[in-house]
Amino acid sequence: MLFAHHRESYYQVTFPDTEFVDHLKFYAHAQKSNRDYYRAARLYRIDEVPADGRTVMQQTELSSTILSSFNSNEINLNSARVKKLLPVVKNEDDQPLVIDSVAGFQVKHYIVAELEKGNSYAIYFGDERMGFPAYDLRYFREKVPRQPPVIRAGKRNDTAKEKVSAGVLADTTPGSSRVKAKAIASSSATPWYENKLFTWIAIGTVILLLGIMTVRMLKEMG
Repeated sequence: MLFAHHRESYYQVTFPDTEFVDHLKFYAHAQKSNRDYYRAARLYRIDEVPADGRTVMQQTELSSTILSSFNSNEINLNSARVKKLLPVVKNEDDQPLVIDSVAGFQVKHYIVAELEKGNSYAIYFGDERMGFPAYDLRYFREKVPRQPPVIRAGKRNDTAKEKVSAGVLADTTPGSSRVKAKAIASSSATPWYENKLFTWIAIGTVILLLGIMTVRMLKEMG
């Protein structure tokens, strides 16, 4: 507990890194462990915001709940992106609760994509401004197999220049890890119009046509 003030207790929850958290569970008990408790609580996200050349702490209320010995003491955060949290518990005239620990949970998410055999694919992520991809596949959900093959991203390669990360997809047993940013998939096959041979053929054709037109003009002038 950070401190108690005006019949309320203030606690601090800090993750090592910024995380997407779907559920938060509090493990708490009254100061006399054999007693039941029922306390209203609010949960705030703490952000460091630059202002006038300095950094200030900004509070944003995420949720309100009841911490009680009668329930599981879980809060649904709907995939909130957080690093520092401030739970505030209203004690009234009771002694402050003892919060032993707080656990954050993430719901498994899957990306469904139509991949072709023989091609290499990569997932690029890390740009917070990137929107969700929009493919025709979303209109044909009923055609997606109920248990499609599952693959997992392989070794991650950081790309500092583009400020994104790439993970090459690899076969694996069923399972999933949280994807923390929007993702797009691209094929490694080179489009025909980017082929160098095609470019040189096109340039040669243009030069040949210009030569034929020049000869005809010279003959007409002569």
